[in-house]
Amino acid sequence: THRLTRDSIMAEAEASLQRLGIDTIDLYQIHWPTPDEGLEEAWRAIAELIQAGKVRHAGVSNFQAWRIARALGRCEVNRWALPVAIQPRYNLLFRQPERDLIPLCEAESLGLAAKGGLMERAERMILFGIALLHHSLFIPVLWILLVLTTATAVGRFRRVWSAASQLTRPE
Repeated sequence: THRLTRDSIMAEAEASLQRLGIDTIDLYQIHWPTPDEGLEEAWRAIAELIQAGKVRHAGVSNFQAWRIARALGRCEVNRWALPVAIQPRYNLLFRQPERDLIPLCEAESLGLAAKGGLMERAERMILFGIALLHHSLFIPVLWILLVLTTATAVGRFRRVWSAASQLTRPE
């Protein structure tokens, strides 16, 4: 969800349950926080969804480390379910999560599923543009892009398979 209001989170979770034809969402992630929307309202709504059995676990995507730390603190104070996973932009060219997010994940036992694979589309286009300008690099860069695209697809399959096999089902 992009909106962090209670009404938006509840409506979007219900829509996802209906669209998928399931009773419970294994991992419900909220995305792209905005400064004018209350993080506490969002986590209160997610806590309600977890308590109602509609969501098993919560996570965040595109949150800075300080926002995740704030969410963890508020969840602990209010005795809400803690987020279990984060999904940051992280790839060969954008390695900023190594400075703050990955240490936070290690310290707080959070799962991390990188978004963007080995390189995002814009970064691949920049590399392709460089290859066009330097004709001697054209074939080697095309080969690299082909390998990276294939590796990204295989990596995504492996991450999804690994995550699915880690999920525990209530008995």
